[in-house]
Amino acid sequence: MDEEFARSTPKFARLLADLAPASLGLNATGGAAAASVLKALGPGATFTTYGSMSGQPVRVPTDAFTVRGIKLGGVSLDGTLAGMAKGARDAAVREAVADVSGGEGKAKVSQLLAREPFLDFPHALARAMRSSERKVVLTMPAAK
Repeated sequence: MDEEFARSTPKFARLLADLAPASLGLNATGGAAAASVLKALGPGATFTTYGSMSGQPVRVPTDAFTVRGIKLGGVSLDGTLAGMAKGARDAAVREAVADVSGGEGKAKVSQLLAREPFLDFPHALARAMRSSERKVVLTMPAAK
């Protein structure tokens, strides 16, 4: 979810309406997106942030601690990866790629991404510039 989507409360509220409260919230953005992730969490959930792409602070309302008992945490992906041996890093990347390229992970990624042929770059660029669209991935033709 990007910050613009998180700020469009009606869309986000509709998305969450039919779902049970989440037990884990992951945030890479900070700012308004983090606040929206926190709102989606149920009692006793865990909120973990691993980035600050928006440059805005994560603001946590007091009731997240006192009423809902949400646990907060953070991790530095750069620090974690830097502390791993090259073989372990490579294995972690292979595992992540496998998770998103097959089965249920592939279906979830397909919902977030739109594929456009590289040869139709102007159309793909125009689509990527519309913020309401999914993220655009350019696909290269197979080598002959």
